[in-house]
Amino acid sequence: MTQVDFKVEFDANVSIKVKGLPDSSPTCNYDMGVPGLWKCLIDAAEVQDFLQLTVQQGFKNGGPCEPILMGVDASIWMYQVDRAITYTNARAGPNPQLRALFYRLAALLELPIRVVFVFDGPARPIIKRNTRVNTNGHWLTAQFQALIRDFGYHSHTAPAEADAELGRLASEQIIDIVETTDSDVFVFGAPAVVYTPRKKTDGNNVTIYTAENLFITPSVGLTRGGTLVIALFSGGDHHKGIPGCGIATAHAIARGTLGDRLLYEAQRSPVLTPRFLEFLIVWVKEVIQEFADDPHGLLGRKHKAIAATIEATPAFPYVDVIFAYVHPITSWTSNYTVPDYASWGLACPNLTSIARSCQLQFGWGAATIAAKFSKLLYSGIAIQSLLKPYNLACTPRGTH
Repeated sequence: MTQVDFKVEFDANVSIKVKGLPDSSPTCNYDMGVPGLWKCLIDAAEVQDFLQLTVQQGFKNGGPCEPILMGVDASIWMYQVDRAITYTNARAGPNPQLRALFYRLAALLELPIRVVFVFDGPARPIIKRNTRVNTNGHWLTAQFQALIRDFGYHSHTAPAEADAELGRLASEQIIDIVETTDSDVFVFGAPAVVYTPRKKTDGNNVTIYTAENLFITPSVGLTRGGTLVIALFSGGDHHKGIPGCGIATAHAIARGTLGDRLLYEAQRSPVLTPRFLEFLIVWVKEVIQEFADDPHGLLGRKHKAIAATIEATPAFPYVDVIFAYVHPITSWTSNYTVPDYASWGLACPNLTSIARSCQLQFGWGAATIAAKFSKLLYSGIAIQSLLKPYNLACTPRGTH
């Protein structure tokens, strides 16, 4: 695996055009995961041209390169294109959502990276944010997976939530970076996250968040344990949080040591052991004192009402929620199988299969397919070919 240093130095003079990078406005919900967490992290963000970033990281050591492996939350891509078509009423032609995914995949070809798309699995929670979740999967899944395969990328279905699987893949150093708009990946332990552009005016720029920057940026000052505390106190996908504790208050108290100690003990206890229960009893008393008296000056003032609410809530600190974040169901959970990530290497697109899909799914004729391929695919295929050993081994399938 490539050892990636995502300490970005942004050169404002560099502008490398990558056609068709995903535009996530208005299709993207900026607050997926823990509501408000992205805004808490913004001061730790670094902006970089996506192509420049992938070139720098993939070739930084010189000699034979191993392009970075990016994990993508596939459900977000499907959600974005589905929402975009509905929002704009852009239904010209058949299968507009799948066509939008085709354009996004074509854009990725121009980046010197390996990509694995991670899909939600059947064991994902039935209820999130008090809303019943469709556990049958997105209606685009099968078609999207086929298109991913034809483009030479990889797909992997998680046992449960894709964001939890991505967090584990990243913490295991199997993938180098996660591309998502779901802030839960920070709670799940992802050390490097790329947030895709929100507006067309963003051009090719993406926003990079790293665990190091989240910690060292004075106005952010968060560890993974800190993000866990924010999710518990202000609420997220798995619980509504403490009544009266907003994101700003949760962020302030999360900058202390409460989160790190909770995370450490929870990681040692995959089930509710007597030791962990004893720790929680002491820990809850400390939380109440922090809110009631602000002994470390983290909050700036006393929050006695929140302290009283916690004292009156026997279920706090919601052990099931702690375990949902610290021990989520992933491929590393008992009775599941770790993915064959060694197979997530470089592979060139199958042009014959892509052309067939374009004809069947989009109704494109031969002339349209030839024009689209010339405009959207061939330069990316050339880049992918250069990534193969000796620059010769990657011959696009379907060209003979």
